[in-house]
Parts: sequence; structure tokens; C-alpha cells
Amino acid sequence: MPTPDLRDADDRPLWFATTIDAWAASTGRATGADAVWLHTAPAATTPAPTLFHGVIHPVLTAGAEGVGLHAVVWGTDHGHLVYLTPLDDAPVEALRGNIARIALGAADLIAPRFWQDTLIVLDPGQAPHSLARAHDPDRLFDVFDEDGRAPMLSCYRLLTAPANSQAEESVIERSLRVKLAQLLGRTEPPTEPSTATRLRPRAEYHSEVTPAVVARVLGQNLAIWLEGTRRPEVITRACAYRTTLTVPDTSGAWPNALQRLQDARRLGWATSHPSAYTVLAADTAAVGDRTRTALAALPDHGDGWYLAARPAAPELPLELEAELDSLLRRTDLDPQQMADELTALRTAEADLLATDPDSQAEGEALTRALALLEIAVVPHDPRLVVDTCVIESGSARGPVAEQWIASLRPEPQVQWDQRLKTRRGRRLLRGHDASQVRQLLSDHAGRLVALFDADRWSGDTRWHAEWPLGLPAGWDDTTLIAADATSDVDTGGQPVLARIQTASEVRFDPVPLPPGHRSSFAFGYGGTGPGVLYDALLRVALDDPIGLGEDFQPPPGSQLWSAITSKGPLRLHWRDVRDWAHRDAAARP
Repeated sequence: MPTPDLRDADDRPLWFATTIDAWAASTGRATGADAVWLHTAPAATTPAPTLFHGVIHPVLTAGAEGVGLHAVVWGTDHGHLVYLTPLDDAPVEALRGNIARIALGAADLIAPRFWQDTLIVLDPGQAPHSLARAHDPDRLFDVFDEDGRAPMLSCYRLLTAPANSQAEESVIERSLRVKLAQLLGRTEPPTEPSTATRLRPRAEYHSEVTPAVVARVLGQNLAIWLEGTRRPEVITRACAYRTTLTVPDTSGAWPNALQRLQDARRLGWATSHPSAYTVLAADTAAVGDRTRTALAALPDHGDGWYLAARPAAPELPLELEAELDSLLRRTDLDPQQMADELTALRTAEADLLATDPDSQAEGEALTRALALLEIAVVPHDPRLVVDTCVIESGSARGPVAEQWIASLRPEPQVQWDQRLKTRRGRRLLRGHDASQVRQLLSDHAGRLVALFDADRWSGDTRWHAEWPLGLPAGWDDTTLIAADATSDVDTGGQPVLARIQTASEVRFDPVPLPPGHRSSFAFGYGGTGPGVLYDALLRVALDDPIGLGEDFQPPPGSQLWSAITSKGPLRLHWRDVRDWAHRDAAARP
């Protein structure tokens, strides 16, 4: 019997159907009715000839642009084999749910009379063998799986076309015919078959396969591509080689870290914001070190595969080498200087125009520098670190939300356009177009709130708001924590607010979200949903900028937990919340 592919929970061996087919064929036994030659053919003794190697652009949906695919076609003794890999710029949303259509894009490369024996192997181009994009500077290479094996590939077959398709040509044959006509001196190549009448097969999924299975019938190893290297110019070079190419790193963590530092240097941060420049330099050096380590551990080949291309190791421009070395020897950054820069750079980043290319480059450097400064400032001034906002959104239903909106100040309409074009404004929009904003408002602290058209199903006003993380001031025994449920089971999207009565006015403070939480407030039911609200109230009541963390659980009999999980609208007196929170904190083990 062949080596098991898996073992179950009781350590019993399991085999894939394709493994059994391959074993049966190799021992002269009958294979399954669904078997394809990729699993049953004998191993090739010579490399299969390459019939096509280049880029194609099949259209996946009507009216859409073609998606770029790297395609290789081999002619084996058993049929054509097509290998497809999406290019780096192929939109993810176009790939999801269209895998069979991607495979069908290979049909144009094969004459219809060969469809019935054609197999298509697709590398989806996703993790775990990817070079991380710039949006995640702490993630470098997720190459292959935890056991060092290459990724699984998807195998498709083309269903047999009708007999009258024999006159159709493949892209390869058409290209050869045109070249022949040119060699013979013909000025007009023969007319191509009409696209409208060209028959289309249907791509049918068959199984997952490893590169080793494909390499066995090709008589040569299969090229595996890292995300970030699947670019047309690299593929053009790869057509002439069967070894691992070293190519410029254009989309990984290193080039983006270096670009941020170069932009900061160009803007004069070494003088104007020395703390930000120093932490950014240290971050750049750390990304470079991690990238070199990851590249050193990156294999070039394995069972049935070789790495088509690998990014070049990080290198610093000469003008930065000496400067970076000097900066990294600084370990005594002044806490007050860091705090001052953190405050100033937050304002500068928020006011940058989001659509301007120069501002965009500066904004990327500012965003990373702010994150690094916040980490550096935590031991010295944790309140300043959390004195910022995130964007929350929801619907406004009930008296609490209505009173909150009524208390907000309208922003001058002549300033809307300019405000919403900034990075701060784009964050507030959360992907919506500025033309959809019906009102732009601000609260007593200057935090922005955008109102949109009412939800067409519920009729509720939709809102986006700058929601604070920082601890509030001025809450006293008259303060009321309030929110309204949209139904007995749905409290999502409703603002939880502190109603504060002063000598001159009634104002509403958003209850600050706990730093690091990724979900919004919920209340009025049991389970884990109201946990964010519990953590938020506990943090404010204990006057703790960092909070007790998500690992802290309400102790048995917690009155605060009971109060926020009871059905109905939320109405809690702050003096009670404060007392309950201190009792819960005192019960910590």
C-alpha cells in the first residue's frame, strides 16, 4: 500500500482517492472511474516540451477587465497540461468564487480536439506561500506549510467538447499559423474563427495535487511563485531559465520600510522630529534584519518544485548607512520630546490630503512613526498614548441617540469638501463617497460625526463618528450611562453615551472604547457580546488608561455584568457603575 496521506484522531491511516489511483496504476490494478492521467500515467523519462509560456488575460465576469495569469502549457504523451498562477496585481475579489472560470481561461490555449485530455493545474497564489504585502510590516514570509512542504495545487479537467469543434484553433496554433504566413510572404494572415461562434468547454474540479505529482508526469520540476514576484517582467525572464531568479523586492515589508525612512529624511525629520526619525530608523533596521533572516531560511527547491524567484536581500543606500548606524546608537530618547512629537504628528497626519501623492507618501511615514512613538511613550505617559480616536459606525434609533445627534454642532458646509479630503476625513467616511454625507457635525470636544441617508430597510439614520479611546473628564454622580436597543435581541450599532449635566448645558460623551478591541459595544443579553462594554466601563471607573485587558472576566455575582446583560434599554448611574467596578477589581485573584 502507498504511504498514508493523513491519519485520523485514532492514528488510523487515510489515503486520498488520487493516491489510491496512482498506486493502483503503478501495480497494474484497476483505477477508479474518475481517475485522470495525472495520477495514473507512468513517470516521464524526458522533460515534456513547453508549448506556451507567458501571460494571458481571461475575462472572468461580463464587462470586467481580464485578470492577468501566468500560463505554461506542456505537451505530454498523455495530454496537454496547463499550469496557471494569478499575477500579483490580479484583484482578490475577482479570484474568489471564480476559480473554475480562471481554469477555463486556459481553454483558449488548447485546440478543442485536445480538450478531453487536457488537465489544468492552478496555483491560487494565496498563503501559505506568500510574500507579505506592505500593510503588514511585521509579517515577512509565510512560505510553504509548517512542515516545509510546497502548497497544494488545484487540478481541473476540461469536459469533452462536441465533435463539430474540430475546426477550432488554439492560441498556440493560431500564433504558429500567423508566423508561417509571414515567413511565406503573405500580407494578410488567414481570418481567425469568430469569437462569437467559438465553442467553450466547462472546467470541472477534480482534486488537489502536490507539485511532486505534476513533476512526475512532466519529467521536470514545477516552478512555485512567491507573492510579490509574480510580475510580468519577472515572468519574461523566467521563460529563459529553470533556476531561481533573484529579483528586486518591490512589494514586501523591506522596500516599504525603507521608503518611509527616505521620505522622513527628505522631509527633514532628523532635525524637526528627531525622536520620530530615530524610532523609524530603528524600525527600518529591524525589518531589514528580519527580512534577511527569513530569506536565509527560504528554500530554493523541494520535492517536485523549485522557487521561481526570490526577493533580493535588503540593502541600504550609501547615504543612509552611516546615518542609520549613528541613530541606532541612541538609546536615551527624551520622554517629553517624544510626547511633544506624538501630539504634533497626530495633527499633521490627520490634516494631510489623502489624494495627493506627496501627502500620501508623507502620511505612510507618519502613520508608522506614530505607532512606534505610541509604543515608546507607554511607560512614560500612557494617557497620552490612548488620547486618540477610532472610527465607529451604527444606526441612530431611540431617544439617547436622537438627543446625542441633536447636541452636536453643524460644521460649515463650505468646509465639508476640504475636511473630507484629508486622511482624517477619509477615515471618517470608511469607504463611502463624500457626496453621500448628509450632515457633518462635531461634538463639544471637536470630534467629527457624519450622518448618511437613512437605512432603507429600518429607516434609521446611519452615522460614522470619531470615537475616543482616551479617558474622559467631568463624569460625576449625576452622570448617566445610556443607550437604546433596536430590538430585544439586537443592540449592535447603537451609541453608548454618558449624559452629563453641567451648570450651563447637557452634553454627551461617547463611552471610550478599550484600546485594542476590534468589536463594538453590545448589551442587553448574556454570552460574550457585552464584554467590550464591560471592559470599557471598568477601565473608565478605575481610571486606568490601559485597562485590565480582555483576559479579566467578571467575577461571580458581578452587579456590573448583570446590569449590562439585562434586557431593555441601558440606563446606569455612574456612581453605581463606579462602585460595582471597584468591587469587581477587588475580586481579582
